[in-house]
Amino acid sequence: MFVSCNQPKPADVVKTNTDTVFWTADKEKAHLADLNTPSTWDTAMLKDDIEFTGWKSELPISLGAYPTPLYDRVGKGSFKGIGFYGQTKYIQGKSVAVASFVVNKSPVNQAYIKPGKNDEVYFTIAVLTDKADTVNYTHTMNNVVSRNHPDYIGQGYVKYANLKVDYTAFLTAGRNSYAIVNMRLFDLKNGALILIAPHKDKSLRSLQMEVPALSTDDLDGYIDSLFKQQKAINFFTEEGTI
Repeated sequence: MFVSCNQPKPADVVKTNTDTVFWTADKEKAHLADLNTPSTWDTAMLKDDIEFTGWKSELPISLGAYPTPLYDRVGKGSFKGIGFYGQTKYIQGKSVAVASFVVNKSPVNQAYIKPGKNDEVYFTIAVLTDKADTVNYTHTMNNVVSRNHPDYIGQGYVKYANLKVDYTAFLTAGRNSYAIVNMRLFDLKNGALILIAPHKDKSLRSLQMEVPALSTDDLDGYIDSLFKQQKAINFFTEEGTI
């Protein structure tokens, strides 16, 4: 299951030199100024966001309606969409909910995306669960937000037993990327894949893994291959797991 949020309005494609870094200190300074300059704000988008203020969900962080500069102020055509990819995998009869946060190729990140690929996966989490609902997906939910463009953030949860694994992860234009999972902090430069195994005693185990640069084209096959490896099998099936 792939869900995406595309650019808010049509924009021209910008040709850039992929050998150069798009995001500079001067651009960051200008963007910070725009955040507090009403003449730069996308008022139509703000009006839409206000409509969702107070939206109730079980996501870990409530959504706020902040004034946001027009996306094209970062650069014409600099936003091409974000999304999340969710799937249910199985490992020796146990269910694992997998979620990945994705940014489409744009001038902001194209220098970091493999040739021939249209997006990058900057975070993947795989959570062992005994509540997998593959019809209505009531055991999990994900949400990605582009309002910090050219920085992006996503969040979600997976239910198990009577508890929940909550997570959030972000990627900045400057290539900083972190995740928080039930208040454990992960620097994603040490690995963009996080495995989480709840135990019957209500404790959690985590395993951070380094992965190659992935796109959504690669993701399904990569996870299938990983789940055949003994390291992953042992992690999810060791004594004490749910």
